[in-house]
Amino acid sequence: INPEEQAGLADKLLRYIEKQRHGSTQETAFVVTALGAYLQDLAVDPDRIRFTVAGPDGETAVSGTELFRAGHTGGGGVFRVVNTGESNVFVNVVTAGTPRGGMRKPVSEGFTVAAHATVPIDGPAAGDNRFRQGRSYAVLVRVKAGETGKQVVLDVPLPAGFEIANPRLDEEVLAGIKLPEQTAPSHFEVCDDRFIAVFDELRKGDHTVCFAVRAVTPGTFQWPAARAECMYEPVINGRGAVETVTVE
Repeated sequence: INPEEQAGLADKLLRYIEKQRHGSTQETAFVVTALGAYLQDLAVDPDRIRFTVAGPDGETAVSGTELFRAGHTGGGGVFRVVNTGESNVFVNVVTAGTPRGGMRKPVSEGFTVAAHATVPIDGPAAGDNRFRQGRSYAVLVRVKAGETGKQVVLDVPLPAGFEIANPRLDEEVLAGIKLPEQTAPSHFEVCDDRFIAVFDELRKGDHTVCFAVRAVTPGTFQWPAARAECMYEPVINGRGAVETVTVE
């Protein structure tokens, strides 16, 4: 295989691993091994490697086996890489942080997660997305699976001002109210700030998961989006909508 074809295949592997950032261990190992072998071949003649990097702190010329690293915090972090040598140059960029506006747009990539629905347990509701302090509510999260998923995790964060009623401590917390048919998780966790349900298999179709919360602190809060994802195929995922709720 000629160098141009090798470079094209290496580029495809890079694009693949960038897209599948949380892929399986086996896939990642294969890609890293293949790219390592390719880069080792390129390292035979390091004098062919030359490039410049222009960033917020100026321009730097790099050659041979030198490794250039740079970082930037905040907006406006633009880096321009120009290959001035006779060999391919590979660039790895890592970004981290939380979008300023939050992840508000729903996502449906195999799973569709409906917005939270609530049913009053011990009294009338105060109104749409309005809750009475000290009252308990059943939270219904609906997930539509476009295909059967294996090892699915449903993560439902809570807004500030609410606490979860642990069904392991109060088995009757949802007794006495009418709820739709539910899909029982293989395992669930009740945390301070979220409810997590795990399904060994979530079959194609509609599913409802229910748990109880209590409104404890007055105020207006954002209810973060619930998210469903296959643990070992994270490209199959879905995220609901962010809501604004008020406890009064």
